[in-house]
Parts: sequence; structure tokens; C-alpha cells
Amino acid sequence: MLGGADNPNGELPSYITGADTIDKMASLGLIFPAITAAIVVLVEIVGALMIVFGFFTRPVSIILCLYTVLASFLGHAFWTMPAELAHGNMIHFYKNICISGGFLALVVSGPGRISVDRR
Repeated sequence: MLGGADNPNGELPSYITGADTIDKMASLGLIFPAITAAIVVLVEIVGALMIVFGFFTRPVSIILCLYTVLASFLGHAFWTMPAELAHGNMIHFYKNICISGGFLALVVSGPGRISVDRR
């Protein structure tokens, strides 16, 4: 119910259609932006679900850590941007680095008691 509250025109959100993601990949100069965007969405959704359910927690955490660091350097390279864009991208860059630290903590601690890995 709340999902449609911010979408009064009834169109599919951009994170489902991938239009914004494809545009972002193209703006970064990556080859095959549609294929790259599909891989990005797949890694983010499948990786998140695997972490939530505790399925191959450590290897998936390593993959998502490396993915997040790579995405930070590719997508939020604030040191190459004009001043009006640099501050916001710097915040996103360091946020992603912190998230990567969380993935490393998950690598060290492993899955929780209620996980597929523990069964």
C-alpha cells in the first residue's frame, strides 16, 4: 500500500525497470550499459537475499564488499568532479566504504544462529 504512495501516475519505479541504472552505466562510460545494469541489479538483489537468509554468508560478503568498493570508485569519484557535485558524491563514497566495512565484519563474524549456513 505504501509502495504506491509516492507513485501516483502508476508507472513502474525506475529501480524495477532499470532505466536510471542503465543511464548511470552509460554516463560512466561502461561498455554494454544494459548488460552491466542487469548484472548490477542481479548482484544487489541476489546478494542481499543471500545475506538476509544466511546462505554462503562469508563468500557473498566478500563479493559484496569488493563490489561496493568498486562501485564507490567508479560511481562516486568526488575528487574528479566540480565543487557543486563533489560534496554529495563524497558523502556517498564514504557511506559505501563504511558499508564495505560492515561486509568485512560479516566475513569475520559469519552467519547468525538462524541461518541456512548453520543448518
